[in-house]
Amino acid sequence: METSTWTDEQLIERLTREDEQALSLLYERWSSILMSIGLRFSSSKQEVEDVLHDVFLEIWKTCKDFDPDRGSARTWIVMKMRCRMLDLVRKKSRHAHLKPKVEEHMTPQQTAPSPDKSYANTQLRQVVQTLPERLRQVLILTYFEHLPAHEAATKLDIPVGTVKSRLASAKLALKDALTHTPPLPEEGGAES
Repeated sequence: METSTWTDEQLIERLTREDEQALSLLYERWSSILMSIGLRFSSSKQEVEDVLHDVFLEIWKTCKDFDPDRGSARTWIVMKMRCRMLDLVRKKSRHAHLKPKVEEHMTPQQTAPSPDKSYANTQLRQVVQTLPERLRQVLILTYFEHLPAHEAATKLDIPVGTVKSRLASAKLALKDALTHTPPLPEEGGAES
């Protein structure tokens, strides 16, 4: 049988036997179609190309999961691209919404705190702002928004273990920065 006459289903079946030629044929057949689908979700050609690459890797790795009784290969392939692009759009949307929330927690309080508390809050805000964004996000979600680690992980789209290790790193960085800052000036004391 000539390779150009193979159906998508036959090519996917050949992938289960690690046939690289079958993957190449699927790529030739589907890459431009999947690119145009991806460009409906994102205007960044580079972003869509990255997703397209990931989709073909996923097809290679999960080809044994394809079941022709549940749907056509065409649907299976297109849905993989569509789902990946939707994930990308959601992830970008989450990160866009997270940034204003982070800054919202760093604004001055509405009620006037005591002078020493005000100094400590200002000092803490300044130190938190110096943390790398990945540490700052975890710290804000867990301490200021009071989210448990698993919810912060979901919101940031990272594993729970990563949230916990970033939180530990953020605490160490805060401790180090706060212990190396000038002490609070004493009230009523005369300078010598």
